[in-house]
Amino acid sequence: MDRAEPKGRIRQTVYCALRFYSTSQCNSWRISLTETDEGKNDSLNSEIELFAESLPYWAKYLGSKLLSGTKISDTDIDIAYTYILEDAGLKQSTEKPAIVISCDNASCDDFKNGLLLTSLQNLKGVNALVENQKIDFCPQVTIIYGVNGSGKTGYTRLLKKAFHSRSTEDILPNIHVASGHSNVSAEIIFTSDSKQYSLTYPDHKQQNEFRQFSIFDNKCVNVHLTNKNQFEFRPTGLDFFADLIEAFKKVEEKITADIANKSATKDYPSLFDGESDIKNVLNTLSAKTQIDDLKKLIPITGGLRGTHYQF
Repeated sequence: MDRAEPKGRIRQTVYCALRFYSTSQCNSWRISLTETDEGKNDSLNSEIELFAESLPYWAKYLGSKLLSGTKISDTDIDIAYTYILEDAGLKQSTEKPAIVISCDNASCDDFKNGLLLTSLQNLKGVNALVENQKIDFCPQVTIIYGVNGSGKTGYTRLLKKAFHSRSTEDILPNIHVASGHSNVSAEIIFTSDSKQYSLTYPDHKQQNEFRQFSIFDNKCVNVHLTNKNQFEFRPTGLDFFADLIEAFKKVEEKITADIANKSATKDYPSLFDGESDIKNVLNTLSAKTQIDDLKKLIPITGGLRGTHYQF
């Protein structure tokens, strides 16, 4: 009958995960970085993997999503919350798939040196731009010109959405077409170590390549001049922890909302007329109420013998 204890265990689990840097709340976790460049990435990745492996199943599930380069969705938060309820005994346990933790992906790699933006092609669903066009970028300067309405801004909107920009804009469909709009997509060609390869926006938006370029236009000027910049230094590869904490906070919000929903006042006494022992007990019903005390109030008569009451 005591429901307060499982809720407390859930909160303690989340708080512990949120404060994994604090030695007073949880065991501290430290990264041992080598002094030489050789093997530094491997050392960092292996430490991240060890940390992720040590997490409870629900947190390990979220960590594996991030390390695979996948953005945490609302569905992932719901699944993690279900695992928490199962671990706390508040929901029937189900068979859980094995989770493989691996940093062998772009989310753990360092940024690429000498990365070049080579071309933009196979655009779809971007304003009224003709689909499947291609722009080749010169290593020095590329100038795109044309009359008003020719599509220059459309390309800029796409680049600001795909890469980093202080002033992003929504990409609108072709207003001259009533239906049948294509989803926004574009193939972007990069060059690294003299090798070309392509990534697709928005499918590969989480890849590090999309964080290595910044797009600046006249609309960014006002943002840079009037808004304050929040400075944050985060060593490459440690984005994992910031993203994981944000996911933990969403789980905590879900727990808080669920507790508030289940803590709504129930007016059971209004179901009974007059005064009675049962009505008095219902007035003081709480998580501390004992099952045995309730069973004493069950009236057993000859006609009701054999009837089972389940609490």
